[in-house]
Amino acid sequence: MLGRIVACLFLVSIICFAGGKASAAQARPVDELRKSVLALDSAWTRALKDLQQKKQGGTLQSSDTKDYAKFINYLSGRINEYCRQLRLEGGPQAVTDLPCPDESALSAEEKLSFTPSTTQQVAELDQELTKALGDFDQQLLSEEERL
Repeated sequence: MLGRIVACLFLVSIICFAGGKASAAQARPVDELRKSVLALDSAWTRALKDLQQKKQGGTLQSSDTKDYAKFINYLSGRINEYCRQLRLEGGPQAVTDLPCPDESALSAEEKLSFTPSTTQQVAELDQELTKALGDFDQQLLSEEERL
């Protein structure tokens, strides 16, 4: 269960950082942002469905629920941020056919950037991802030695 979350985090990190980190000074191309939004939305949908299935099946531990919630919130934040960047770089038409929230539904704070708590959550998730990747590397090494 937690392995799926780690795998999703790994895939999302590859998607998000493949083209380099986005910043105000170095904007990401519109096409790349659109692809990222679609990929993140796909991961968000899978994580949400998986969470619902586990809840219905009664196979979810409380720590797993928290992990899922953090991951889903992280994905939502990234989607909102990329949609914001798309609107800035390509105008409202740049988010056509994308799962972006309606701009009028976003608060003024969300329109400008991440809230401090979201930024902190992202940093915590990055730390957890780094630790999980280290654990995964150890498992791969152990398996390789066994083979």
